[in-house]
Amino acid sequence: MCSLDTTLVDFDVAVDIIQIIAPHCFHGPAPEQTGYFARPCVDEGVVYFMRTARLQEPGGSVIAAWDIASDTILWERNSNGLVGETIEGMEVEGDWLYIVEGWGVTCINKRTGGANDSMSTGERWLHTAPVTGLDSWELKDLIHGDGYGMGTWLYEGKMYFTNSVHSNTPNYINIAKSDLRNIFCLDLASGRLVWSAMPPHPTASLGAKPVVANGKAYIPNDTGIRLYDANTGRLLGVDTSIPLSGIYNYGQFYEEKGYVIYVCYDENRNTNRLVAIEAE
Repeated sequence: MCSLDTTLVDFDVAVDIIQIIAPHCFHGPAPEQTGYFARPCVDEGVVYFMRTARLQEPGGSVIAAWDIASDTILWERNSNGLVGETIEGMEVEGDWLYIVEGWGVTCINKRTGGANDSMSTGERWLHTAPVTGLDSWELKDLIHGDGYGMGTWLYEGKMYFTNSVHSNTPNYINIAKSDLRNIFCLDLASGRLVWSAMPPHPTASLGAKPVVANGKAYIPNDTGIRLYDANTGRLLGVDTSIPLSGIYNYGQFYEEKGYVIYVCYDENRNTNRLVAIEAE
């Protein structure tokens, strides 16, 4: 894991002049067959990052915190059941670091890496996949994110995210269609599942980032945008006139204007366009 001091770039020289600036590596080198997959999360001058597990071994990933000013690792620990695979799955709010990835969801203290203010290797709460192989997966009660997930949304004490479960999932692993869940809302303090949902066949919101505004959750889907009551999960409606990409879509909320912004396919699906939806 490395940092680059952009102040060393000379912007006054010609663009064809090659400038070589050595990065500062503060963690690693990573063991063989591991790497840094997740985007680091920066909060109050501290970088929180995660190294993947070797051969996707659950619990083999490393979570750590690096202080920028002092150039020191504040804490480092092995995860408990995670593999470190996510794109935008790390978020900080208050004293807590939340991680949503392909094999689970967890919350740990950002200052210690533990469950409380004392140095601890435990979690505030944790959901992981209790599996030894794909054939043994039982996803009925499994809460997990997506290895290529585009992020979570934290709103009024709750966390919203989607995972990789699709309506065709029963064709690959042992799970009944009635048990499929693709959209999740968790309580931040307890990790308790507040509500979950599954878009109907044949689509799902694979790794897409929810946007929550004005008490409503906007979830992109290949058939349009799905609108849920953020507190109860009650489906409020589906707008099929907006052909959003339900796969790894990165949503944002333009608070000043009250716009929910997503990537939208055009009719021939050869180009994309940004669409702003006025939040109700």
